[in-house]
Amino acid sequence: MSRIEYPSGMWSERDGNLLTWGKDGNTKKNRFAANDTITDVGAYYHRVIREAGKDPSLFCSAGSEIAAKILIPEIEACIAHAQEEEKSKRDADKAVFDAAVESGEAFRTAEIADHYDAELHWARKSKPGEGYAEWVVFGFAGSPRVEVEKEAIRKVVAGRKSCGQFPGCSNTAWEISADEWDQIIELSAAIRRQKDASKERFEAEEAADVKRKIETGYCFACESYCHGDCGHYSSDPSVKYRREFNQAVREANYGIND
Repeated sequence: MSRIEYPSGMWSERDGNLLTWGKDGNTKKNRFAANDTITDVGAYYHRVIREAGKDPSLFCSAGSEIAAKILIPEIEACIAHAQEEEKSKRDADKAVFDAAVESGEAFRTAEIADHYDAELHWARKSKPGEGYAEWVVFGFAGSPRVEVEKEAIRKVVAGRKSCGQFPGCSNTAWEISADEWDQIIELSAAIRRQKDASKERFEAEEAADVKRKIETGYCFACESYCHGDCGHYSSDPSVKYRREFNQAVREANYGIND
C-alpha cells in the first residue's frame, strides 16, 4: 500500500486497484476497473461542485467517481493494476485452454441456447467426481467464441445427436469438426446477408406505402380513408407509431400498475 500526502492537506492510499482518499476527516474509496476512463467532469456536475464551494476545473470523472484531478496519477495506476490483473487471468485461462486442446480433452462445439445467441466454442466433458451427469459439458474461459445463426448450426448438424448440454440456461450442444466450424460460419454470414437484404426491402416497401397513403389522403389517426369524418384527421404517420408504442407499453405493464 502506498500513501501520498498532498500540499492541500488531501491524502491518498492505493492498494492494487483500490484507491482511498480524504481530507479534513472526510474519506472516500473506490475500486477502479480495467475499462474505466478519465474524462473532464460533465457540465451537469458543475453546479453541484460550485455549490460545494469548489472549482469544477479541478475535478475529473473517473469511472463512476468524481475526484480531484490531483489524484489522476494514482487513479491511472489503479486502472493499470486492474488491466494487468485481467491480462494475467486471460493468460491463465488461455494456458488451460491450450493445454486441453493439446491433450485432446477439448473439442469444438456448436451451441444453441433457448434465450441467447448461438455460439461456436470449445468444450470438455464432465469428469467423475465433479458432481454432474455424464452428458454435461463445460466451456473454456480461454476459448474463442463466435456468434452464429441458429439456422446455420441446424443445417450443418442435420438432426445429429447432441453431445450434451452446458450447465445453466437451457441449451443444446453438438460436437463438430474444424471443417464444420468453418462451414457454420460461412452459412451464418450468408443467412445474415439474406436477412439484411430482406429487412432493407421491407423498409423500402413500408416507406413507399406510407408515402402513397400520405399522397392519397389516408388518415393515420383512425387508419382509414375517413376524409376527416373521424374528427381527428392526421396525415402524419408518427400518430400511428406513437399509438402503437403506447399500446405496447400498456401491454408490457399489464397487471403491474393495476
